[in-house]
Amino acid sequence: MKKLFPLSFVVFLMTIVLSTQAQEYRLFKVDLLSGYSRPSTQGLKAGFNLSLEPKFNISNHLAIGLKIEGVLLASVSNTNTEDGKLSALRSFSLTSEYYFGKKMVRPYIGIGAGLYKGFSINTDSQDIDDLIVSKNQLGITPRAGFQIGHFRLGAEYNIVKDFNFFSVKIGTTIGGGRK
Repeated sequence: MKKLFPLSFVVFLMTIVLSTQAQEYRLFKVDLLSGYSRPSTQGLKAGFNLSLEPKFNISNHLAIGLKIEGVLLASVSNTNTEDGKLSALRSFSLTSEYYFGKKMVRPYIGIGAGLYKGFSINTDSQDIDDLIVSKNQLGITPRAGFQIGHFRLGAEYNIVKDFNFFSVKIGTTIGGGRK
């Protein structure tokens, strides 16, 4: 354990030094995204998501960051009644992305891992049932998309133990452009 800390510190310092040499893109950026989400579980329909993703460009091709996301999903069990379900999910994930090329259009692939927590309310025509809160669960998120200047379009599949969902996102990037 005593040897692990100095080694980790040296690797961290080398990463900073290497990231500042010959880098064409600014070091820090923030992605603001929203989009469509579709769960793979029964009983829920589609909804929308919002996310904030601060990131560091480690090199021209690699970025690491944090994804802070909220997803709202709803369903109605029958169109003639008021029965339904409303679910919300929040997540905090560490992310990494690899960008291909240095042109205006930059495809990327990435992965994230973090904590997810869900909230759910069942309703019927008479009243609203109790709020159901799930425990924090670990999840992973493979993702891919395109960065076109400061415009971003991507897709990801969030894999969580009790709740998987697919998202398509569109948004903007603040910072992180060419120097």
